[in-house]
Amino acid sequence: MTADGSPNVAPFSYFNAVLADPPYVMFAPNARPSGKNKDSYGNLKAVPEFVASLVSASQAQSMNATSAPFAPEISEFETCGIRSAPSKCVRPPRVAGSYAALECKVYETVTLPQGPDGRDSHVVIGEVVGIYIDDAVIENGRVSESALDPLARLGYLNYTTLGKILEIERPG
Repeated sequence: MTADGSPNVAPFSYFNAVLADPPYVMFAPNARPSGKNKDSYGNLKAVPEFVASLVSASQAQSMNATSAPFAPEISEFETCGIRSAPSKCVRPPRVAGSYAALECKVYETVTLPQGPDGRDSHVVIGEVVGIYIDDAVIENGRVSESALDPLARLGYLNYTTLGKILEIERPG
């Protein structure tokens, strides 16, 4: 979200959970090949809040469309035909079609060493302050990973979906 309140949406391949209790996530808004910081990184300076909307396989094409190098004043939501929904605990909206979204406040931004090409690198750690889960993915009181049908980035231009899910109980 920009300082003036305009929403921004962008895919991040490097996104992951850090802790479960209390919940924290992180993502890496590394600079573009041109060396210019991504809009998302600049927006976090103005509004230190973000929403991590999980992407399902059915959203692959619209997610990919948001990765185009839009000018900061262009709404990816509007341009890519993605509906937004208000968040409960943070100012930025979530993606309305996502089955799950994590509303976060920036806890810390870590500046990493520049890449070999001189680009700036950062890791943003966010405290999860709100969680949205669509009732459609709840089965027997738990989130069904199969129903979420999450899309995961592998590298290059490759993505994957879930294969076989294993439940393994811990010893003791």
